[in-house]
Amino acid sequence: MRNILGSLFKLQRLWLLLLPFLYDTPLHADDVISNLKFKQLSIFNSLPTDEVQKVYQAKDGFMWFATRYGFCQYDGYRTTLYKSNLYSPDLLTNNNVYCLGDDNDSNLWIGTQEGLNVLNKKTGEIRKYLSPAIPNNIVSCLLIARNNTVWIGTDTGLCRYIPEQDSFAFYDLELSGGVLGHCAIKSLFEDSAGDIWIGTWSSGLYRYAPTTKKFFAYPQINERNSAHVIYEDSQKNIWVGSWECGLFLLQNPKDMKNVSYINYRHTTGDEHSLSDNIVYDIAEDLNTQTLWVGTRTGLSVMRHKQPGAFLNYKSKKSPYHIPCDEINSIIRDNLGNMWLGSIGGGVLLTDTHQSPFTLHRLNLLDEEIPNTSVRAMFADANKNIWMGIGTYGLACQNHATGQLMLHT
Repeated sequence: MRNILGSLFKLQRLWLLLLPFLYDTPLHADDVISNLKFKQLSIFNSLPTDEVQKVYQAKDGFMWFATRYGFCQYDGYRTTLYKSNLYSPDLLTNNNVYCLGDDNDSNLWIGTQEGLNVLNKKTGEIRKYLSPAIPNNIVSCLLIARNNTVWIGTDTGLCRYIPEQDSFAFYDLELSGGVLGHCAIKSLFEDSAGDIWIGTWSSGLYRYAPTTKKFFAYPQINERNSAHVIYEDSQKNIWVGSWECGLFLLQNPKDMKNVSYINYRHTTGDEHSLSDNIVYDIAEDLNTQTLWVGTRTGLSVMRHKQPGAFLNYKSKKSPYHIPCDEINSIIRDNLGNMWLGSIGGGVLLTDTHQSPFTLHRLNLLDEEIPNTSVRAMFADANKNIWMGIGTYGLACQNHATGQLMLHT
């Protein structure tokens, strides 16, 4: 016994190396998404407000947050705020920032409630564009395509930046071949094939194929004809979130004769339905193979293998807790972490990587042992695991039988 105790204390710093002997089962994706823990960045972490409208990761890896009081760069430790104030009254055309995007030339494009701004990240210079240079000063969405083309969605319509002329081409009915007219653009997304999807407030869903330079108008998607946000998952499914009409999955998305929609909505009394019919954003978590939907009432997480069944994270009256309800923006970063921008809760961050560790609870039946604190571990030549249990004695797990015996 004395020799065993000596070995235990010598090896207590190496106990992590022995944990694999104790594993029953690995932690599954279902366990991860049922137990999400959120790190919160708020006004206490130098954000100008808890109302975050867009979370964006630039090509250099830095995180950027668009808020109603300017936009911030976050380096993992601190934030740098850009906004107009008494000391720099004309820094931005407006501090209410809706969207962000960066091109291949170190420019960060910033869409606001009143105009478009472009930050040269090398020099710090900010260029500004206002109507009539752009069709409307309300810039709701931005897209920098893989070929570095900059697309701008405004409340009047779609435009494209022409760098050679430092001007914008407005896609009215004439330029779009009679398809896309004056309408409020709310979402722009480039799919895996390079097509540009265009979502509008109440004028429906459109797609632009750069290879043929042709626009396509989709059949009415819902009673409001709302296509508020668009997303393509890893299986190349096209998802559309709407305003007050729920979530839509496109069937045969590029077969214009056979395209159809599957609709997922909130149903009162059904805790597994979508948390709300107002959908703000959509993203996919590759670690758990789940679709994340940000809504007015929380975060809805759907397993791909269970379409239409959602785990709903809410701030109240839900077994799945999130600090705030309105989830305005969702992205997956380069490391696979999930970031959420919220209205009222700042920025939320969660790690969904499946841990290699599984908690193994020691079922000691001796009522005189008040705790199961493991202070030292040792694996003998027969692969039995010896554990020092608090100040009460030794426990041994037999490798062959799995039986746990206490020695006091």
